[in-house]
Amino acid sequence: MVSVGVTMAAFSAMTRETNVVTIGSIKIKLIDEYPDDGVDGVTPNQEVDKVVSVQNTGNQPCYVRLFIKKQWFNANGVETTEVSTDLIQPQYKSGWVKGQCPSGSEYNGFECYYYQYELNKGATADSLFDKFKLGADFDVNRYGNYEGHIIVKAEAVQSEYIGSELVKDSTGNIIGWPTSLVFN
Repeated sequence: MVSVGVTMAAFSAMTRETNVVTIGSIKIKLIDEYPDDGVDGVTPNQEVDKVVSVQNTGNQPCYVRLFIKKQWFNANGVETTEVSTDLIQPQYKSGWVKGQCPSGSEYNGFECYYYQYELNKGATADSLFDKFKLGADFDVNRYGNYEGHIIVKAEAVQSEYIGSELVKDSTGNIIGWPTSLVFN
């Protein structure tokens, strides 16, 4: 929780484990943490340390993607669009590329980022971001009691069975994979 005018809270985490085939095991762990024991306060333009990544805890190499959704909630705890979600500004790092989000209501409002490397057994992906900040244009006097949220979800597919079916852009970046390979 944050208390200096603005509350950036409830950075929730959801891990989806998706088995593409029954041979082997795909298991991932979502890493969504504050290295400095949480957030005591956020002011406009202040950077806050927050690590968002994925670890392969299964026994098969896989490809992973992270879903990010930014939201604001008013003083009554009701989601609002009064404040732009663009004011919640993760500082994205290399190694990840924004790509296609699957269709379906569980993905509404999310941005989808694909890790550009196969994630071997026991390996952890580079962090999608390790800092975020509240934009300098945030009106503390008007919205100081609102809560900003960054919702994070992760998914994985077994690399042995998807390699040639990865969706890539014209420069070779992974930007998706066929939905037929993901079981819900």
